[in-house]
Amino acid sequence: MSLAGQALRAAIEAAPFIGNHVAQYRATALAYFRTLESTVGAWGADNRFTPAGLSRALYTADGMDLALREATQSFQAEFHQPEMPAHAVYPVHIRATRVLDLTDPGIRALLGVSLMTLTGDWRGATLLNSRVPQERVETHEIGAAAFELGLQGIRYPSAFDAARANTVFFTEHLPTPPEAILPEIVQQARALLPTEA
Repeated sequence: MSLAGQALRAAIEAAPFIGNHVAQYRATALAYFRTLESTVGAWGADNRFTPAGLSRALYTADGMDLALREATQSFQAEFHQPEMPAHAVYPVHIRATRVLDLTDPGIRALLGVSLMTLTGDWRGATLLNSRVPQERVETHEIGAAAFELGLQGIRYPSAFDAARANTVFFTEHLPTPPEAILPEIVQQARALLPTEA
């Protein structure tokens, strides 16, 4: 069983942190075209490591294909249709020095958390927790502890391919804002849209 409370915080503080100085990738549904770089959605909704209201988190992946797969997973699960809404996939440059690396088996062992917990059904755990508060949402506990300790992000195995990684960045703790590098065609299309009043 994974650590909780103060024991979890102490284990996170004892873990070595990694940095991020390479481009990560993000996919955003074009329904949110005007706010491609926004993190408002993460603030208002439950996500794998961030319960609603915790952080203006930016979820990224280590490749374009993985970013698209991660961004469309709930659509694919909820709407069994042959087509999904259009998405923009683009690199984001993020500088961070205090990232918890849950792709490292030694760090997972330190926290007492399994690969299955990290890649498993966090939505089901959240639903169960809403009905039975004693049931834990371990990824939310890890995310909240890391955020409260001032970490800048969490790197974790992808549920689609555990040999690859996603990273959630806590934008409030980053030394500089993330820099989205939007493809020229996306910039041109966005410039044609009317501005909101």
